[in-house]
Amino acid sequence: MGDMAKAVWDLQGVTLAGRNRPRLHDMSLTISCGVTAVMGSSGAGKSSLLGLLTEFEKPDAGIVEFRAPDTPADVPLFWSPQDDGLWPHLSAEQHIEYVLPSQSKRGWSPIEWLELFCLEELKKALPESLSQGERSRLAIARSLASEAAVLVLDEPLVHVDPLLAHRCWQLIAEHIERCGTTVVFSTHDPDAVLRFAQNVVCLDKGTIAFAGAVNELHFEPPTKELAWLLGPCNWLARDDVDGEKVCVEPGQPDVCVRPSSLALLPDSNARFVVESVLNAASVTEVQIRERESERRLTVFVSQRRDEVVIDAAVRLVVDPASSS
Repeated sequence: MGDMAKAVWDLQGVTLAGRNRPRLHDMSLTISCGVTAVMGSSGAGKSSLLGLLTEFEKPDAGIVEFRAPDTPADVPLFWSPQDDGLWPHLSAEQHIEYVLPSQSKRGWSPIEWLELFCLEELKKALPESLSQGERSRLAIARSLASEAAVLVLDEPLVHVDPLLAHRCWQLIAEHIERCGTTVVFSTHDPDAVLRFAQNVVCLDKGTIAFAGAVNELHFEPPTKELAWLLGPCNWLARDDVDGEKVCVEPGQPDVCVRPSSLALLPDSNARFVVESVLNAASVTEVQIRERESERRLTVFVSQRRDEVVIDAAVRLVVDPASSS
């Protein structure tokens, strides 16, 4: 998977047993250098896969082979598990002191690391006295401070509020660029995947549903269910939309169009009429009705709510900049 030359993990026919069904079943996968996201619904096997990558668990069948990237890092791999994995007897400052490499590329002190993650006032605090969000930020600060060649992060910022999470992701991205770190992280956050990952592995009930480039999953998803892992999408019949950039594979009746590529353009002769408009966090949700059939569709667009008029007749246009 991925176009990076160096394979970091090779999994061949891996199975990991579970109580009622295998947590992972007959999985073969290659993860290369760079940033790879692992996605899937709760119970899909994300944490189980990361547990195998870090050798926290051993497969019941198959082979997991790890090849550390050829870098001067003291530590080949550092894992931040879902429960943070903090050491209960060490203060926040000691967590950083303990992992600092002998030849640091960053050259930062423990306090400087804590300041980056807004934790300097908690330098003497033990993990039990920290909130979940503070624990999560300390776990990430510790992981980055280790300057390990490979980081494995299990839902790293799920307990951090959006403003601080955005800052933390920026710090992670800057660290990757400076140190050339390979990162595998699990998440339910499509924005983090779209912004920071090159490759993505999607799991479903312990099997691989998709493994490939993020852009491929975003723009050419094989199924509607997989498309939604990367955020709202319009899964539309080819005849419903206009535009030069609407491409459908032979035998494929539907097309996935992301909100940023779809627009509702006023046209008194158009087939559709706007019935309702709702604002979501990053898109506008619009219910439309086909005049002749009374068929109703829900579509997502990046247009502002005030740009879509209720009762207006509209065309669905893909890539409106190239369509009249």
